[in-house]
Amino acid sequence: MIKRSGEKLDYGINWADWLDAENDTISTATWIVPDGLVGAGETIRDGVTKGGAPVPKSLPVIFLSGGVDGRDYQVVCRVATEGGRIDEGTLSISVRDRR
Repeated sequence: MIKRSGEKLDYGINWADWLDAENDTISTATWIVPDGLVGAGETIRDGVTKGGAPVPKSLPVIFLSGGVDGRDYQVVCRVATEGGRIDEGTLSISVRDRR
């Protein structure tokens, strides 16, 4: 994903298909944000499967701002579910300011 250094936008990882198949929901989500980016406003929203079915508490979201033009960042989200499952996903964020 590409963002500009001056933007503050919400980013998320959708676990709806996996959680729907397991009949589970996310209980906690922990974001690991590298130096250079600023993360805030973490929430867990309802997601949607590829088939369009809503799945409660399946989409952890974080607002990201900052970053250095030309740098690439890996933002990690670790989730734990009500059923005891643990998973980790990564967002690849490239900061590219318009010229």
